[in-house]
Amino acid sequence: MLTEDQRERIIQALEEWAHLAPDEPVLGFMQSESDLKTPKELVRDVRENTPDGIALMEIMEHGVQREGLSRVIRRLRNARPEEMSST
Repeated sequence: MLTEDQRERIIQALEEWAHLAPDEPVLGFMQSESDLKTPKELVRDVRENTPDGIALMEIMEHGVQREGLSRVIRRLRNARPEEMSST
């Protein structure tokens, strides 16, 4: 489980990613009522602890366990906008 500090650092990196990313749908979850969500919607879901936000943080937690917090944050911060919109 992520510590509160780890969670906050990931959220900050997600916010930076969402600020740079095109306002286009990028990710969706099976249990979600909507289809794909934009980066800003995903960050809102994480902040509001919605089912989609919880699912995204579980993905982030898995990444932290496999590669470490620094690498996960670095990947979010180094993502190029053109890479984010490709499917």
